[in-house]
Amino acid sequence: MTNEYDFNCVEPRSSCTRTLLSSRAPVYGIDIGSPFNVTALQIRTDSLTDRRIHNLETELSKLRLLHNLGKDKLRSLQREITHYQTGLDLLCSTLHQHKGLYKPLPGIETPVEAIRPTVSGITSHSVTTIVSPLGDHAVVQVSVRYSTTETHEVIWAYNVLGHMVPVVEGDPYSSVRNEKEGEQLITHLYIDSRDLKDLELLYVKILSEFSEVTILFNKDSLMKEGRIKLSPVKLWNEEPSPEVFVLSPDQNATITTNIDTNIDKLTTFVNFIGIDSSVIPNSLLDLQLSDRRISSSITNTTRGFKWSVMLEPELVDIGGMLSLRIVEQLQNGPVLQIHVGKTMYIIPDKPGLQKAPFPRNSLALLSLYKHTRQTISTKAPIGAVWCYAFGNPAPTTKILRFTPTGKRQLLKGRVYNIGQYDSAQVVVLSNVSISDEGQYMCEAKSGTNVVVEPVYVSVT
Repeated sequence: MTNEYDFNCVEPRSSCTRTLLSSRAPVYGIDIGSPFNVTALQIRTDSLTDRRIHNLETELSKLRLLHNLGKDKLRSLQREITHYQTGLDLLCSTLHQHKGLYKPLPGIETPVEAIRPTVSGITSHSVTTIVSPLGDHAVVQVSVRYSTTETHEVIWAYNVLGHMVPVVEGDPYSSVRNEKEGEQLITHLYIDSRDLKDLELLYVKILSEFSEVTILFNKDSLMKEGRIKLSPVKLWNEEPSPEVFVLSPDQNATITTNIDTNIDKLTTFVNFIGIDSSVIPNSLLDLQLSDRRISSSITNTTRGFKWSVMLEPELVDIGGMLSLRIVEQLQNGPVLQIHVGKTMYIIPDKPGLQKAPFPRNSLALLSLYKHTRQTISTKAPIGAVWCYAFGNPAPTTKILRFTPTGKRQLLKGRVYNIGQYDSAQVVVLSNVSISDEGQYMCEAKSGTNVVVEPVYVSVT
């Protein structure tokens, strides 16, 4: 049997009827083939079914509307993506054009990653002290956690009679271990607690070509275990901090940086190193703010402090290295001071001459012992002799000793080539005795130039 139905609906929906076209099955007990043949039959649906149909059609209308809105939004987003893609293509094209025109300065190598705008290049994060009992005494571990993307040196040192003595392998006082943990670096110093009382000052220097962080420790607080977070002063610029300035030697130069700090009193230092090659032997200019050719000003702004250093044309014409340093004093804990600094090359823009901070074929020594009349006073068990030179091309240094018979003895020292135009070497005198007293000499060489400076070691 086959039933065929034709649904005819007219408004309103409550009057929707069904018409039975044909059927051979009995309907409500009436045989279609009987004399009471039914040609059409109307069936009224209930109100609940009508509401469901109405609700479904309403939802369908909403879905159609959302579908149309989605299509319009998609077309709008596609247009925006096309717009941004066009702008990005233009920027990339311009960048490639500028890269093709860029020519690096001869003799100047910038870091692989530029100094980030918010930091000086090296950031110290924390200091941890651990005391480990060892028999009748203890070993103190001092750990500094820091981060940097620059090639750098870590120098742990202490003072002996006012002179810096770095910690080296085989040091009778202490030892050093460096490690990396994720993106951060950690340097550890291990020192016998009995030796702390003999040290005048303990500190660590983290140095790169353009950045510096120095932490001075309170040796009386190192026997207390703990960890302190550091939030030192930060030097930053609106754009990645430049390290090389090519300036007109006919005009004053202003070098500006910004200071981020939460301390009220700032202690700042400015140092300018230059080589006067107009005299033979060359003369080294080691200038501070007391020199009339350098001035400095700090102004308070809505975004912190703005630090400006002005150089007169005479210094720009000579060229050199300008170092800016800020000192933060801490009131308690194992840290006394934090020094944060940056160094920049000042290059005079002179046609036909090499773009470098020092004149070509120039060389000069930094007189570290001039204030003590070229004499180093030291005492048992340890001391040090330093030799520090600046020049172009990059200098090399060595330290010699004159034996009682007058012969020159070359001493093996540790070399620090932190920058491209300076070199430092130190000879640590371990187990100092009266036999170490005598005449020494610092010698530097750059190209065909050689300079020397005598120094006398006195054992007290």
